[in-house]
Amino acid sequence: MAWITPKTDWSELDRCTYADINRITGNLNELAGTSLKTDYNNDDIISESEWSDIVDTVLGLVESEHYYNTDDVPGMDATALNFNIVEELTQELADWIELKRRQAESAAYAGEGYIVNDFDLFVR
Repeated sequence: MAWITPKTDWSELDRCTYADINRITGNLNELAGTSLKTDYNNDDIISESEWSDIVDTVLGLVESEHYYNTDDVPGMDATALNFNIVEELTQELADWIELKRRQAESAAYAGEGYIVNDFDLFVR
């Protein structure tokens, strides 16, 4: 599934649709290389376990990518606030991963070394 721009303006009046869940899980699969379900349809209801898998995937990406620029952590209940946090973090992580990729390419080209964050040192 190709990347789809996350919805980051969720309000309490918004209702989550199967298209929203497919976008969220598809984007997470794209970033994390996971295989979260992406074929929800109008008859599906996301289970507590499936939402937990989504939250765990986001938090796993935050940790594995050393992305500590946020204080927001999605909760385990599927509310508009938590959907917004998941989608904002997904977009931020995508931007972070792309920035790190570009920095690594720049270092390879320039023959320079630099620190991306406290944990990653790229030297080419």
